[in-house]
Amino acid sequence: MSEFTDKRYISKFLEAQHQSLKLGVKHNNLILENEPYVIDDIVKIARFSIGIMKSMGLHSTAEARSECMIVHHAIQRELSSIGVPSELTIGNAVLRNKPFIEGINLQSLINEVSSPKYDQAQDIHCWLTLKDSAILDFTIYSSLTNPSTPEALEENYVYIAANEHDPKHYYEPILVGNEYLALTGAIETVLF
Repeated sequence: MSEFTDKRYISKFLEAQHQSLKLGVKHNNLILENEPYVIDDIVKIARFSIGIMKSMGLHSTAEARSECMIVHHAIQRELSSIGVPSELTIGNAVLRNKPFIEGINLQSLINEVSSPKYDQAQDIHCWLTLKDSAILDFTIYSSLTNPSTPEALEENYVYIAANEHDPKHYYEPILVGNEYLALTGAIETVLF
């Protein structure tokens, strides 16, 4: 990894991969690479992903946010099918020095796998980690701007390059892998 890479994120991501395997949650075993994506490639990936969201009937960031798990699950699978390696990452984001979701931790995710509550919404956040350890999040943007105002999907996503670090806004991976969503019933009714 480059000397500017957010080593804290990488360390937590690798630990999330390890914890997922310990828990029996299969994942892509994404291997992080030194070569960062160029911004043109990120724009193409984002446009492709927004197209997937629109095909799901989503038209605003507020709609996407309410479907965080399903959105990132679908995007990750489609990106994989066109040769873009990524990993569905489950955890929390810290925005303006405050956790996006209160109380989420490894034990709460383990409890959800051990005793899924199929009739209750899960209080988790998902995003994609790319092979260069960059972050793509298609559902949190409305929380950064005005959560009550729906905004169009185009250009309203969060991209954090591998060499960026902001101590007030960052992501904390806890587990990885689409299988977590299946084990906990989050994607039970979605057919891909």
